[in-house]
Amino acid sequence: MATPPAPRPRPRNPETQARLRRDVLWQIYLPLGLAVLALLVVMGLTIFLAGLPTRSVWADVSIMYLIVFAVIGGVVVLVVLAGLCAALWYVLRELPGYFKIVQDFMRQVAAQMAEISQKVAGVFIAPRAYIAGAQKTVDRARSTITSRRKQ
Repeated sequence: MATPPAPRPRPRNPETQARLRRDVLWQIYLPLGLAVLALLVVMGLTIFLAGLPTRSVWADVSIMYLIVFAVIGGVVVLVVLAGLCAALWYVLRELPGYFKIVQDFMRQVAAQMAEISQKVAGVFIAPRAYIAGAQKTVDRARSTITSRRKQ
């Protein structure tokens, strides 16, 4: 079996392509560049305006401890996320068979419920249907008899 060849790409409209490039420039590249530039300016001002005399050894040690605690929390989150991904992979691999079993079971339950409801409804509906049929037959007979008398 040979696969059919891929269709040829349609030529692009040069006006639309130029408009799309201009929109990408204004809507994506310009805001992204401005955000990076603002971030670099803030970082530079923070570093150069802080001044060396205000820094101390204890501040550096404190920051190292804060970084260590943040890394430990990040590793815990990473391990939990990796475990959830592995569990999801396993569950998605195993569940379709179980879903089919549950689907077949629910189909059997629905069929049995339909059968039981038909039996229960028949107990209440059948006598009323017979009575209504008999009453309709009597009404038709009366109307037939009375219409003949009038003639």
